[in-house]
Amino acid sequence: MPKLNVLPFRWYHLEAMDLRDQEKVYLAQFDDYLAIAREQEKRGPCFTVFVETEGPACSYGFVPLWHGVWECWLITATLVEKYPLTTIRAARRAMLQIESDLQAHRLQMTVNARVQLSLRFAEALNFAPEGVLKSYGPDGSDYVMLARTTG
Repeated sequence: MPKLNVLPFRWYHLEAMDLRDQEKVYLAQFDDYLAIAREQEKRGPCFTVFVETEGPACSYGFVPLWHGVWECWLITATLVEKYPLTTIRAARRAMLQIESDLQAHRLQMTVNARVQLSLRFAEALNFAPEGVLKSYGPDGSDYVMLARTTG
């Protein structure tokens, strides 16, 4: 089992990732996704999971909406597919810790409805689907709203 290290997110971690194909497609829809990443680095708590000796597996973060409610984002590399169980276990621990640290009663995220692997990953992290957001994506694609709540 590989050793994972969780470090504070830095925008340039995305440049170091061997991004999964759906991440490349998603990020290509933005004029300058690295500028967005720079802003995200300042905006809310965010982290990168590194597989020791192999590089970054994923970056994720949380954006406050209002007290107790946070929007989650996640960008994954091919290492997530190489080490799915290890990555999911680490992400579950991180979610529990961040819920406690942020005093969150709701974490939510949106996932492209066509990307079944990402939907399964979110559900493995105990996010439950709540509904479909029609034409929500930058390309007009449908997204699924998922949430995990403490109440």
